[in-house]
Amino acid sequence: IRAKTARPTRRPGPRQSREATFSNETSAERYQVQVRCREPKVAPDRPTGPVPPNTLPRMKLTPAQLEFLSERHLGTLTTLRRDGSPHVVAIAFTYLPGDGSVSIITNEGSQKVRNVEGSARAAVCQVDGGRWLTLEGPATVHRSATEIARAEAAFESRYRPPSDNPKRVAIEISVDRVLGSGSLGHA
Repeated sequence: IRAKTARPTRRPGPRQSREATFSNETSAERYQVQVRCREPKVAPDRPTGPVPPNTLPRMKLTPAQLEFLSERHLGTLTTLRRDGSPHVVAIAFTYLPGDGSVSIITNEGSQKVRNVEGSARAAVCQVDGGRWLTLEGPATVHRSATEIARAEAAFESRYRPPSDNPKRVAIEISVDRVLGSGSLGHA
């Protein structure tokens, strides 16, 4: 049996090129597909690896984006597991416009804490109907009483007083990328 080679009929998007190889391995016609993607281009001013917090230029958000982030909504936190697969959980978070960071309170030893310590990047997304906003950047776990108290105060200002938790830690995301719906404008 001879191997067959075919090209996909769709044209690749602007960020990736695809090449598929189809081979007839057995009489049961099992197909093996290999897809090769080109690495996305990174702007020269965009950090490419872990960057220490507070060393990034602050992202400028529009007034509509800032108002949306002050409304009482929950969001999702996306981190990467050790195997590279995404871990997405519902969370309460606060955006701190003064230093351009996201603040999250959570428990020591949680999966999100382990993931942040392993991959050092995270994203928070808030959705309300057709409006959505994603804030991405390097993430850090804080265990100091000062940083935890700061995160608890931010949480209380947006939601309610947090319950007592002696195993609490704070996650901070220094925002270096903002994605959102067009209705919230672009900075």
